[in-house]
Amino acid sequence: MHYPLTGLKIDNRLAGFLKLCIFSLAVGASLAGCSDDSAVVWQKDLRFPDGSSVVVARTTQYSGPGTAAVFTTVEIARADGERKPVEILVFEVPNETKPATITVDMSWIDATHLDIAYPKNAKLNFRADIYGKINIRSHPRQ
Repeated sequence: MHYPLTGLKIDNRLAGFLKLCIFSLAVGASLAGCSDDSAVVWQKDLRFPDGSSVVVARTTQYSGPGTAAVFTTVEIARADGERKPVEILVFEVPNETKPATITVDMSWIDATHLDIAYPKNAKLNFRADIYGKINIRSHPRQ
């Protein structure tokens, strides 16, 4: 048996519905601010001597409330785009005010030796010395 809705029951249901709508809008608005807010400000590519892969160095500037940072990464990726790139060097230069000036110099000494020079005041977060048969020499720029 159904009982008729009284004014109090209607008010309670309407209040609950409005709370749900406001909560949904608040969650949606907060998630909208969680997008990737970054920009690549410098990039350089260097092909493997045999052409099978490429070394990619890039400086990326991230922004956002409490998350602003500038990181430079060096990755090895297959030239055909298969598989994910593998990071071999990650660093930041905390006191640099011009992110586009944070660069690396890369060169092949021979087919199995890669040389990477980074800024003297860099703070290293990750460094790999070997990738497969490639010996990686990363060091501060002279």
